[in-house]
This record gives sequence, structure tokens and C-alpha cells, in this order.
Amino acid sequence: MTPKRFLTPAMAVAGSVVATASLTACGSNPINSAIDGAADQLAEQGAEEIVEGMSGGGVDIEFESLPDGFPDEVPLVSTSIVSGVAIPGEDGEEGGFSVNVSDDRDPETVAEAVRNDFADWEQLNWNDALLGGQYTTSDWSVVVAILEGDSESDSVVGYTVIPVAD
Repeated sequence: MTPKRFLTPAMAVAGSVVATASLTACGSNPINSAIDGAADQLAEQGAEEIVEGMSGGGVDIEFESLPDGFPDEVPLVSTSIVSGVAIPGEDGEEGGFSVNVSDDRDPETVAEAVRNDFADWEQLNWNDALLGGQYTTSDWSVVVAILEGDSESDSVVGYTVIPVAD
């Protein structure tokens, strides 16, 4: 199965912008708590404007929720959504998604859960050293990367989801 398109520069930038904005907002103190809501809204709006300018528009960036149209059949190891990006396809085709979730479990435990979540998918590769892999079905190709969170006992999991060719 061949993906319709590989990770485009715009998708990579979108994921990076969202991840950076999300991870820099992780720390909090009482003074910052008073302005978090406004700062999050400005960060989301700013990130969307940057990515839309680079990609030609139509990008949907969400914090703490999945972007519209995210496929139900893609399993997420956690419901704690950090950020999600929907990028439209070319010429009206279905586009891709980038989603980051947080999980209270350590990266190795999360990696095992991810592999179990994708047990019914075709595994194209998995790297134990990098804790990530690629899975596919007839409809979707998913790249999963697992990173250590704020401490050694939690994780952040990134999913890049793109449609596959018919």
C-alpha cells in the first residue's frame, strides 16, 4: 500500500508548531494561571496563522481536543489530548492529521499499549530504541512516536495520520 502523500513540509511545520506551543505551555504557576486562557487562545490563533500562511490555508489547530474529521478507526493510547492539527489535502482530497496525547504511564509501558492498540493493523516497522513505528490499513497510514514526558514516569505520544492511495 502506498500513501497518497508523504509527510509534507507544511505538515511537519504544523506538528512542530503545535508541539512547541503545547510543550512550552506545560509548566504553570499561580501568576501564569491568571493569563493561561488568553495566552492559549493567542497561541492557537498565532499557530494557525503561521501554518495556514505556509500551507495555503485551511489548517485546523486544536488544543486539548481532536481536530474535526479525525478518523475514529485510529486508536489513541490516551484520551488526554494535548493538541491536534488537521491539514487539508490537495485539490479537495482528504488531508492528514497530527495529534499529540499525554499519558501518565512510562514510555515503555505506553509503547506496549500502542503496539496492542494497533494489533489489527499492518505493522510496517517498529523501533524499540526510538519507541515508535508505522502502521497501515487500507485507509490510513499512521506514524507513532513516544517521548518521555515531564518526568521519567509519563509520556507524550505523537501520531501523524495520512490517507493511503486507493
